[in-house]
Amino acid sequence: MEPATEPSSESGDPAVDDDGDGYSEQMGDCNDADAGVGPHVLEIPSDDFDQNCDGLELCHQDSDSDGYATETVMISQDVLCGNDTGEATAFSPTTDCDDYDPSVFPSATEIPNDGVDQNCDGVDAGNGGGGQTDQDGDGYDSTVDCNDYNASIYPGAPEIANDGIDQDCDGVDSTSSYPDYDGDGYDSSVDCNDYDGSINPGATDIPNDGIDQDCDGFDATSGSNCYSNEMLDCNGNCVPISWSGDGFCDSGVNSWHGNTVDYNCASLNYEDGDCSSNTDYDGDGFDSSVDCNDYNASIYPGAPEIANDGIDQDCDGVDSTSSYPDFDGDGYDTSIDCNDYDASIYPGAPEIANDGIDQDCDGVDLTSGGNCYSNEMLDCNGNCAPINWYGDGVCDSGNISWNGNIVDYNCGTLYYENGDCSTGTDYDGDGFDSTTDCNDYDASIYPGAVEIPNDGIDQDCDGVDQTTSTGGCSSTEVTDCNGNCAPANWLGDGICDQGAYSYLGNSIYLDCASLSYDSGDCTAPDSDMDGYDASVDCNDNDSSIYPGALEIPNDGIDQDCDGFDSTSATPTSYQGNEAYEFASAQSFPSGRNCNMQFTVTGTPSSVSCPTCT
Repeated sequence: MEPATEPSSESGDPAVDDDGDGYSEQMGDCNDADAGVGPHVLEIPSDDFDQNCDGLELCHQDSDSDGYATETVMISQDVLCGNDTGEATAFSPTTDCDDYDPSVFPSATEIPNDGVDQNCDGVDAGNGGGGQTDQDGDGYDSTVDCNDYNASIYPGAPEIANDGIDQDCDGVDSTSSYPDYDGDGYDSSVDCNDYDGSINPGATDIPNDGIDQDCDGFDATSGSNCYSNEMLDCNGNCVPISWSGDGFCDSGVNSWHGNTVDYNCASLNYEDGDCSSNTDYDGDGFDSSVDCNDYNASIYPGAPEIANDGIDQDCDGVDSTSSYPDFDGDGYDTSIDCNDYDASIYPGAPEIANDGIDQDCDGVDLTSGGNCYSNEMLDCNGNCAPINWYGDGVCDSGNISWNGNIVDYNCGTLYYENGDCSTGTDYDGDGFDSTTDCNDYDASIYPGAVEIPNDGIDQDCDGVDQTTSTGGCSSTEVTDCNGNCAPANWLGDGICDQGAYSYLGNSIYLDCASLSYDSGDCTAPDSDMDGYDASVDCNDNDSSIYPGALEIPNDGIDQDCDGFDSTSATPTSYQGNEAYEFASAQSFPSGRNCNMQFTVTGTPSSVSCPTCT
């Protein structure tokens, strides 16, 4: 470990600042010959060097010890990264997209179509079987993208005329007789300035610069530079005067000059009566009568203020200013950030439960499961919540947070917050109220919702998370025809399991040959419709092959499923569904129906079937 102060053997007066950085050895400069080292210097993470002379080092986090770190920084107990639990070694790449799974990291082997991005390239690999990859990241995979290695080419992309490239995947390049002088992909028939590549339909308009970048006929405006038919809305943007008081609440719905309009504030009389004054449009718990921007959930009275960003988050009329530094650049300076060297830690940050880290700077780590204090209880989602909020006459569920979680007592097991909440309310608007919805504060969770396997969440409210087998079935389970775990006692129980019943969120199929067609519960299929199912048909994909079929000698095929090919040149009898003529050329034209044993008579050159026995 580097010493906090210089060794006594170093030449020079310890009271003198030798390197001119404002700190001498007596003042704590541990290297007074280097102005880049001292108590005033910002520590550089994960370089195994103590720049600020505190005897410690900042190291990136590698929770799963797979050699790939995240951008999260933790304080090491010495100056060498990798010695403490969860630390990455110095200079480790900070590109791990799941730091709690050691099988997930850049360059990991990708498992196709399992819904997991093992190699951190942003998509799950596909093998052509329903999980195709999107190689160029344009939102269209290779099943529909006609060039999945060029992000400007995809179905519906803007087409550039006469360039020989089919950008929109409609099978042809568009043609135009108009030139495109500035090469921005818009010819002079639609480009309002075809000599400037930054001006075209679809370009971003810069407000108040007097230039119509997006060719909509006017320049975007904000602030006080409005036209005579415009007014300033609640956010200081120019909007049409005629939209205020027209009987329709345009606020948050329509745009003007590239800005979402907002007349819905007290100073504009809530769009002159068009909008409700008590509506909370951004769902932050403050309606438009008090919320100074009711279309941004991070802005409301009392919100955490980010200093010097020009935005009034707490609706006090001014942006806060601060002389304190913000070392990790997360928008919260050292006066309020409880760890200003980790950008994932700040007031209001998402909290990770039970990891021993206070991400949101509320003084405690978020808890879930059974790790509650004596004054807490488990809510409907398994999170710790105050006991004294339960049955206090106020429906707290969905409205108030505790330890970083929105509390939810509003379920049948907790008697709908002991009567504080209504049982018929659908809080998340997914069509299922709290009497049937197992999480009525998440619209993706409800009875019958699409289940995501192995994520630990019960989306369809059947009481379990769906699982897919990776070879981990228990001793009382078997692997079904699709590779999912199923109860072993379902085999041979007298019921044919062909997808009608579910287990662990999966429809179970036991009707395959490897499981003896549900141990006899299911009838084997007759795929080729020749009258013989797969239990006796030695090739159930060829209708000319079945037990007793007409055998063709010496062709290497066992047509009659007796275990070998016939080698006789002049067979004397056949069994089948037609009577054939047999000639030396082995010709088999259509014959009479004869669905029983028949005998061949005559000579090899001329054979008839006078009898069928």
